[in-house]
Amino acid sequence: MKTVRTISAQDLDRALRAHRQWVESEGAAGRRADFSATCLSGISLSGANLQGVDLSGADLHGADLRDSNLGFAESEGVNLQDADLSHARLYGANLASANLRGANLTRAILRSAILRHADIASARLPGAQLKGADLTSANLECAVLNEAGLDQADLQRARLPGADLHDASLEGAYLDGANLADANLRGASMVGAAGVTVEQMRSAVLDYNTQLPALV
Repeated sequence: MKTVRTISAQDLDRALRAHRQWVESEGAAGRRADFSATCLSGISLSGANLQGVDLSGADLHGADLRDSNLGFAESEGVNLQDADLSHARLYGANLASANLRGANLTRAILRSAILRHADIASARLPGAQLKGADLTSANLECAVLNEAGLDQADLQRARLPGADLHDASLEGAYLDGANLADANLRGASMVGAAGVTVEQMRSAVLDYNTQLPALV
């Protein structure tokens, strides 16, 4: 296990300024920020442009990342428990094995993000965009995903017991082996979803507005 290191306010500010220059110059100037295995718990980076940053193994427990740009960030194993990522852009970010328990991801953009084996239990993701995201074996127990866009997302072997997916779109999603026990799928659209079984639907909560795929 990596030892989490600390960083001074001065070094953090210097790294952020160099990273901003790196992003704006498309790599021609400045330097990509490397905060891997760094303690940044409780930090406020609301609205920051952190596109492509390295946060792998970092501790951002309770951080304020509202409206930030974390597109294509390398964040495998990052701790974002209870962090505020509402309206954040995380498209294409690598969040494999990340801790997102209790995080606020309201209307966050997570298109094509990698969330394999991530712990997203009890996180709030209403209206979040997760089209094409890789959520293989992720833990989404009791997560709030109402009106979320999960079209073509890979949810194979994901755990969603008690998750709130009402009015969510799961069109073309992959749900082979997913645990949907007591998941709220009222009004959800699952047209074209693959790997959905009769047993899964019997264990979930449906209503007349739930649009089901062909069952296997």
